[in-house]
Amino acid sequence: MTATQRQRRRDPAVPAARPLSRRLAAWAQERFPVALGAVMVPACLVALLYGRVLTHPGAPRPHLGDLAAVAAGWAFFLMVRIVDEHKDYERDRAEYPGRVLQRGVVTLDQLKVVAAGAVALQLIVTLAADGGIGRAGRWWALALAWTALAAKDFFLGRWIADRPVLYPLLHLPLSGLVCVWIAQLGAGPRSLPPAAFAVAALGVTLSASVDLVRKFLPGTGGGRAYVRALGVRRAATVGAVAVAVQTAVLATLLRLADGPAAGVMALPVLAAGPQVALARFAQAPTRRRGRAARAGMALLLPVQLAVSVAALLAGPRGC
Repeated sequence: MTATQRQRRRDPAVPAARPLSRRLAAWAQERFPVALGAVMVPACLVALLYGRVLTHPGAPRPHLGDLAAVAAGWAFFLMVRIVDEHKDYERDRAEYPGRVLQRGVVTLDQLKVVAAGAVALQLIVTLAADGGIGRAGRWWALALAWTALAAKDFFLGRWIADRPVLYPLLHLPLSGLVCVWIAQLGAGPRSLPPAAFAVAALGVTLSASVDLVRKFLPGTGGGRAYVRALGVRRAATVGAVAVAVQTAVLATLLRLADGPAAGVMALPVLAAGPQVALARFAQAPTRRRGRAARAGMALLLPVQLAVSVAALLAGPRGC
């Protein structure tokens, strides 16, 4: 069964006569699934609370504006997905003709309207946090500028597109910029201290980890899988390094925020399971062990983020 046939079995035809909301929902299920919220929402909360902890005394106090900030972060990545849909449309039409967009169920113009709404939400939230044009707006503008450059392949054309390692590396800083922007939303009008910019590492690390989970095994990322490109042992090593770096970044953020020791210590304990699963897969590369390793990495992301959110909400030690 081809990839297109498998796609059509998962996503029965959605007639163009159906309501636009249904058709956009079918596109989102395929290209921007709700399951991503399990990582995006707690990641945005970590960045938001981290910025607040470093700029306000005591434990951070959540408020309704935080929901708007998280929604703005989600809207930013939705916008980025739509930019990618426009950028890769011709290539995807040849390689993945069974996708909702490529079948004409939704159109690029309709997605542009969705992207415009996402940008409007980001703008409103940013202006409200700044009380006009301020620090958060500048970080948001910088993230938008990087998005625009990435959409044009940094004006390097085929030279950069043909480099499978350098090309994704140039896209990773975008997530870091978004995390700094959200941290500034959490800080409000106060200036972020130098330690706050460590949150950029969170965005870069999580972006790499999500990509690794999606493309670790064949058929999970819509393109070349890590186990095929690198071999099982190297792919498992990359996974182990990603888990270790992700754990170290979150632990460092909690330490910089003077978070509770229990939260810091819980992070490597949680990482032990996926590390064992990756080692077992490298030792005996069966399909079952590969799925277990991938599932372990996928589950670790939201769990470690949730622990970090709880630790930040507890406030600095001694509060």
